[in-house]
Amino acid sequence: MTDLSKMSLEELKALRARVAGTAAPSAPATPGPRPVASGDLIQQQIGSPAYKSRASSALADQDIKLNAQAQANVKEGSDTLGRAKEISPLLQQTYTGPGAYFSAIGSIPQSGFQDLTNLSTIKRTGGKEIFGNLELLKGAISDKDVKFLREQQIDPGKTRQENQRIVNLMEWTGVRAKAYEGAMNAWANRLGSPSAKNARGQSFVGWWEDWSEKNIPRPGVSESKPQGNPRFKVISVEDVQ
Repeated sequence: MTDLSKMSLEELKALRARVAGTAAPSAPATPGPRPVASGDLIQQQIGSPAYKSRASSALADQDIKLNAQAQANVKEGSDTLGRAKEISPLLQQTYTGPGAYFSAIGSIPQSGFQDLTNLSTIKRTGGKEIFGNLELLKGAISDKDVKFLREQQIDPGKTRQENQRIVNLMEWTGVRAKAYEGAMNAWANRLGSPSAKNARGQSFVGWWEDWSEKNIPRPGVSESKPQGNPRFKVISVEDVQ
C-alpha cells in the first residue's frame, strides 16, 4: 500500500492525474429500444400496423358472428312462419277443442276423412318443435321470450282461439327474425360495421333489445303498442346514426 505521507508534491500531482484519467466501470450495453413510460408504450402498440391488423381481425370476426346469427334467425323464423301458414287455414276449416276427434269421425259421412286428416296435420306440425330450434332464434328474440315459446304448442284438443293465439306467436317470430336482419343491415350501412357503436355508445345488440321490445312486442304482452311496418321503422329509426 502506498504511503501518501512519504510522497513528494510532484508524486502526489502525478497520482491525482492518473486517477482523474481513469474511466469509471460501466455495465455492458443491453440491446433493445430505449425504455419508455407505460402510457407511451400502449400508444405505440395501438398505432402499430400489427395492432391495427389484430384489431381489424377481431372486429371482422365479431361481424361474421353477428351476420351468421342473423342468417340463422331468418332461416328459423322463415320455417316457423311457413308452419304457421300451413296450420292457420286448417284451424278455420276444422273444429278443434274437446271432442275434436269424435266430431271429425262424425263428419265422415258428409266430408269424408278430411277433418281427421286436418287434425292429424295440426297434431304433427304443431308439436314441440313448432318454433324450430329456439336456440338459433336468440338475438332476434329475447331469452325470456325464448323461454316462453318453449312451453307453447298447438294441439287438436285446444280451442280454435287458443291454437290461433299460438299461430300468431309463430307469425310474430318470423316477422321479428326478419326485422332483426334488416336492422343489422341498416346499422352496418350507417355505421360501417354491425359491431360498431352508435352516437349514444350503444352496441347493436343493446339497441335492438330495447327497440324491438317497444316496436315489435310479443303478441298478448303489449297489445297497446303499435307495430306498424317493422322494416320501414328499423331502416328509418333516428337512433341508428
